[in-house]
Amino acid sequence: MLAVASIPAPVFRGVMSTPPVPPSMEILAVAKALRLLREEVGMTQAEAADAANMTRQAWNNYENGARQSILRSDKQQELARALGSSRE
Repeated sequence: MLAVASIPAPVFRGVMSTPPVPPSMEILAVAKALRLLREEVGMTQAEAADAANMTRQAWNNYENGARQSILRSDKQQELARALGSSRE
């Protein structure tokens, strides 16, 4: 007869994910510029989000540097266009 070792089952202790990585200085600078541009044109986050066809929370994530895609030129163009501006 073969002896079978008793191996304890793994214990699941909540969500398994990697800790968040803080945004880079470059992301924070672009995010700040986005917020300043939005404020300059007099739009709320909700209005800007509607113009960009996204949720207010998604827009907020861009302004807070929580989305690395803000560094992509096509995304910058999309966000600026929603504010009636250009990427530059």
